[in-house]
Amino acid sequence: MRIEQRATREWADQLTQLVVARTRRRLRRLRDGATLSGDDSGLGNVWDEICVQERGERSFYWSAYEYQIEQCLYDEVERLGEPARLALWAQTPEGWDWVYDHHGDKDGETTAPLDLGAVVQYLKHGVLAEAEREKNSRVDEYLYGPEQP
Repeated sequence: MRIEQRATREWADQLTQLVVARTRRRLRRLRDGATLSGDDSGLGNVWDEICVQERGERSFYWSAYEYQIEQCLYDEVERLGEPARLALWAQTPEGWDWVYDHHGDKDGETTAPLDLGAVVQYLKHGVLAEAEREKNSRVDEYLYGPEQP
């Protein structure tokens, strides 16, 4: 791997962690009417519900949660500067292909066809992986019942 690719990859990994953490915090703050499993579910916020959906079975309402995740991610990506967005985009299949196809240009490219939708989809994988790994007693009790792991 070329040094600029390695540097971009490592920076993008740090950016991914930052954006995923911010998105998780925002989703945790969404409660009171934003959850769809009901007030008696024991789940406290949208993040809990996403964890249940990711660790268990996705409900009929999954698209509403997915929309919330994507909206939060779009907002967070917009907060980043263009170099950061490009670093994240370079990790997507489309971005990687473009970088690979243009890395040998002697004069280089001054612009790239940055696709924020591809960046959001890339970051969504990170959010969902975090939801699957989440250790949360409310989620465990919802999925497995009281006094379970």
